[in-house]
Amino acid sequence: MVLLKFNEKDKFTFQELLDATNIAEPALKRCMATLALGKPSFQVLLRKSKTARNTIESEDEFTVNDNFKSKTREVKLMGVKVNVNDATTIRPEIEEARKRDVGSRKTEVDAAIVRIMKTRKTLPHSQLIVETIVILKARFTPQVSMLKERIDSLIDREYLERDERDRTVYKYCA
Repeated sequence: MVLLKFNEKDKFTFQELLDATNIAEPALKRCMATLALGKPSFQVLLRKSKTARNTIESEDEFTVNDNFKSKTREVKLMGVKVNVNDATTIRPEIEEARKRDVGSRKTEVDAAIVRIMKTRKTLPHSQLIVETIVILKARFTPQVSMLKERIDSLIDREYLERDERDRTVYKYCA
């Protein structure tokens, strides 16, 4: 989105880009740092500034680097450390993303456990944990505490039940 703005004008200040894109200031600072700071061979944009090297200020001016060249069709930009003045606005965004991620992972874990138990019918706790981790490892590595929580949830929802003779064995409820 930021690079497309340079089709309209040759030069933008950070503040103008902030107003034109409606991107949150900390996110735009990270984006501009990636595009304009770092190694000269990775600078897609050029920055004119009166401040320190690794800070982006609202008065900074950015232009397209006409000398930028890449040997490949796809350009991979490296992240650059930048001093973000208002780091507190980043935290809620990160927390919200984590909550969404955890929610979707819970359903993946539930589905994996049910799939395993559907085929095995009965399984000891330790074996169920190991098999679930093996299945989910391609996407993410779940924590054992999360797996225990999800097993308890499946027991509450009557997908699984504990064996009456051995409490460490689970049975699938059809």
